[in-house]
Parts: sequence; C-alpha cells; structure tokens
Amino acid sequence: MKKLDLINFYVRGIKIPLFLIFFIFSKLNADENIIFPFENKIYSFDTNKQKFNILFASENLFLKDFYIKDNEYFFIEKESDIIKLVSLNSKNRLNKIFEGEYSNIIIAKGYFLTFSKYINKNGFEFSIFKLDSKEKIYSFNLDFLLSDYEVKDNLIFLAGSDTRDFKNYLFIIDCGSKKILKILEEKKNGDFLKIVIDKEFIYVYNSSMPAKNNNKYIYKINLLNYNNKDRYNFDIKNKICYFYGKGFSFNNEIFLPLIDEQYNITLFSIDKNFKRKRSICLETGLYKIIKKSDNYIYFIGYNYFKDKTKFYFCYFYPNEDKITYLKIN
Repeated sequence: MKKLDLINFYVRGIKIPLFLIFFIFSKLNADENIIFPFENKIYSFDTNKQKFNILFASENLFLKDFYIKDNEYFFIEKESDIIKLVSLNSKNRLNKIFEGEYSNIIIAKGYFLTFSKYINKNGFEFSIFKLDSKEKIYSFNLDFLLSDYEVKDNLIFLAGSDTRDFKNYLFIIDCGSKKILKILEEKKNGDFLKIVIDKEFIYVYNSSMPAKNNNKYIYKINLLNYNNKDRYNFDIKNKICYFYGKGFSFNNEIFLPLIDEQYNITLFSIDKNFKRKRSICLETGLYKIIKKSDNYIYFIGYNYFKDKTKFYFCYFYPNEDKITYLKIN
C-alpha cells in the first residue's frame, strides 16, 4: 500500500511542500480591513465578515478625499469654515496635523497642497507645505476650479477649469522643484476633466452630464515627456453615451465609466493603444476610488440620476468581472 504523503503536495509529478500551498492560499484569501471616510464617520470594512465597523464618529463632516502615506491614514475634516488635516492613530483617535481656512488639501510624498477659499484678482491661492514641519515653502495663484486630481510621489496632477467656464486645464505641480506646468488646455463644452494614472502614462478624459457633451476624448500623456501626447476620440456605434465618473487603471487596462441617456452606467476598458478590451454593466456609478489591491478595486458607488440618496461600498474583482455592492447609508 502506497504511503500517504502528508508533508508534500504533487502537481504533475512536481513535489510542492504543503506549507507553501497554505501560505499561497492564505495570501490569496487574506482578510483585509478597508478604511474609508463617509459623511461624519470613518469606517473599516472587514472583507471576510462582510461587515462595516465604525472606527471614529465626528460632529463634523469628512471630505471623501483621504490619503495613505507610509501606512498612515490621513483625512480631511471640515468644521464650519475650517479645514483640518488629521491622521488616525492605532487607538482609532484623530491627531490634528494642520488646520486653516481652506477649501481643500491634497497630500503628496513629503508635502501637502492647500487651496484658498476665496478668489482675488490673481485667482485662488495655492500653497505648498512640508508635511513633517508644516513649513510653507511657496505659494502661487491660478484662476482654477478643481475637477479631479492624482498624486505620484511628489507630483500633483490637477484637472479643472477657469472660473469663467471657458477652458479645461491639466496642471502638474512638482512640489520638490516648485515647478508649475500647464500641459493641457481644451475648450470647455459642458464637460470637465478626469485623470487616470498608471506606471507610464497620464490619461485625461472629458466627463460630462448626460445630454451635455457627446464628443468624448481621451489624452494619453507620457510621464517622462509631457509634450508626448496622443488624443483619441472615443465613440460607440449606434449608442449615445458620455464619460461620467472616476476611472482607474488595473494591470495595463484603463477602466472608464460611461452613462447613457437612460442613466445606465457601463464600465469600459482600453489598453494603452486605445484598443477596447471589455465592458461591464454597473448597478451604480464610480464616485470615489477607495483603494486598489493586487486583486480588487474598492470604490464608493453613486448614481445621482438613479437615486440621489444611495451610496454604496463596492469592490470589483477584474479577473472575473465581478462586482459586489453594499449599501452604506
């Protein structure tokens, strides 16, 4: 009788130690606690138990922008006219890092950018601070209203428009060298710019409300040479639709949400050559990307046109085109 091997596992005659199999499966099925703010609470979602836990509750609102730097969570708390930059400690308490009369704060590697609440003759004031010392290192003015942003190391990519609603722009703020570059300018036509970033390129597309602008375009801009731009006019045969919501990158695919005239939202993907890969029907929209892991995309889902009151915590498994929707509020 053949002796049973309880130490090793065999695949096509190749011996693999069982401890390695258990280690691989434990990594694939590892429990993850996904932390995110919503309204006046900070939540943790246990992916194993499918359960929300409230880590912190406040009398103030949290902006949906938050940041993870060196495994530390930073949140933006809004109290009347004051914006506070806070971090969550191991005891689920908030540590105040910075505050002031600003409209928003964006964190980059080692720095943060503030937006003034009020405009002057030169535009809004933007200021760069060092994250550790809170020292202001420089300020500049732009006639600019933010529509989206992305961060890569100490670079901040800002998409938005002028206050007259004439032009859409993409700026890059290099916090280390104090450079401000305008790398894209487009006539505004009832639309606003959104950004997706991957390892090689910045993708910029024009999102709009339904029935506003059906002329959909995508720019691909090389991260090593901002003058190297490709523009692609995106269209779907026999279908009227509009880019609507926040896209993301995953394993060399760029995923972009589109909304049709019946307010149904579909997630389309393209590769870096603009070749279309797949489409997935969504039950909600992509409002805010929470986190990207090796296997999942976590996001807040919201479709204003279908239901103004319902927000969802969603996670997308791209390998199987599977999305789970859990109502938050």
